[in-house]
Amino acid sequence: MAPVDGSIKPIEDVPDDTFAAKILGDGFAVVPASATIVAPVSGKVTTVANARHAVGITTDSGVEVLVHVGVDTVQLGGEPFTVHVETGQDVKAGAPIIDVDWAAIKAAGKPTDVIVVFTNPSLINDLSITAHGAVAAGTPVGTLA
Repeated sequence: MAPVDGSIKPIEDVPDDTFAAKILGDGFAVVPASATIVAPVSGKVTTVANARHAVGITTDSGVEVLVHVGVDTVQLGGEPFTVHVETGQDVKAGAPIIDVDWAAIKAAGKPTDVIVVFTNPSLINDLSITAHGAVAAGTPVGTLA
């Protein structure tokens, strides 16, 4: 599901070489138009980054999903983020996980892309992102098999 309201784009277009080259795994990004980030999948929260800029969720089938807010935002020390989940918590797709102060991120000169990466590709047979253009938080953007 879309992690935020905005415009979807291929992960290859993210302005970060690690994500764009799919080093961490395949996925997609959304250029955000709202401040609330939601869980793109249902599962258990396995990671909340110390800088509060990323949340990892593992689905019941074992697929690991990283939601990374912005590019190089770890450098902001967590200031622009309010996290609504904690490690070990079960979340449903579409539930709010992070609120973001986009003005602070833009003021720091950081790209705002919200990146969704599936980090254990060996468990994924097919990732098909079918959405184009504008997406709404919590709405389907593709399928994972």
